[in-house]
Amino acid sequence: MKVKSKAILGKWVENRLFLSKEQKRMIIDDYLSGKETKQAVYERHTGYKNEHGKISKWMKQLGINDKSQKSNNFVNMAKQKKEKGQRF
Repeated sequence: MKVKSKAILGKWVENRLFLSKEQKRMIIDDYLSGKETKQAVYERHTGYKNEHGKISKWMKQLGINDKSQKSNNFVNMAKQKKEKGQRF
């Protein structure tokens, strides 16, 4: 028989797990500081395997950029082509 693990962080209210802003920030900081996946960090802190995009959602809410996010610099590329006299 498989035993469900209890949440390490958070508070249960009406069969849902709620985390404080500080707890969410701690999970995000842990994810950003290491080489682990979001799922692995979430499981270690909460005891649940599926994070269902929660860490990404929290990062957007708190205005934190993801470490794997790539920035596109299309504006500068267009300026470079104009300066060289190329048409696009």
